[in-house]
Amino acid sequence: MSEVKFVSSEALDAYTQALSQKLNSKLSNIYTPKGSAIYADTAYLASADKVSPAIDSIGLWQQINGNWTKLTEVLPGWVYNITNEFTTDANFVDGADIKPAVGTNIVVINIGTTQNPALKFDLLATGVAFDPNVIATKQDKVLSAESEVVIPDLTYADAAARTADTTTNVSDGMVVFQEDTEEYWYAEVEGTNIIWHDVGNTKTVEGVIKLISSTMPVKPISTAEIQAMFASS
Repeated sequence: MSEVKFVSSEALDAYTQALSQKLNSKLSNIYTPKGSAIYADTAYLASADKVSPAIDSIGLWQQINGNWTKLTEVLPGWVYNITNEFTTDANFVDGADIKPAVGTNIVVINIGTTQNPALKFDLLATGVAFDPNVIATKQDKVLSAESEVVIPDLTYADAAARTADTTTNVSDGMVVFQEDTEEYWYAEVEGTNIIWHDVGNTKTVEGVIKLISSTMPVKPISTAEIQAMFASS
């Protein structure tokens, strides 16, 4: 992507701050740590190591105000650290008969729709960190206040408009922005054909990280720079 056009972030301080705020917002929407919990499976219910006789059915249990309570009202994005050995069942999107390590985090996800939600648990990696600063460790390169940000050459309303364009307007190496999905695309032109490469978006955490990784020049940054990038304004 040698022809991608960059501008100094000093001239785009407002853009950088908006990106940081959006990323912080997405992080808070995706992950809400809710503390430690027990996932009671059949084996745990029969175990002599069960922490309380109050835990009497399969499901997620948490100690609330000193009482073990089965959690039946949860929301997407809520994360629980499971402190016991357990085997997954039909309540997990990962499938049944998986034996995660003690200390595994599980997150509530909605596999249905907003109108007709269908909540399940999803296994996360052990030791997932929820500090926004730590998200930077997922990539070798992240955008910092001293780095550069990419400015698109063209903007399209949707995918139909983008893919309908021709080499009359699009040249090799261009980066364009698609408004409906907040997606950035890199154009590779071969003759009269345009090959579009998705290089990230500003709508999801994963998309922002991908965009940063795809367009950043190679430049190691410090922890202080990472914190400056992700600090709430």
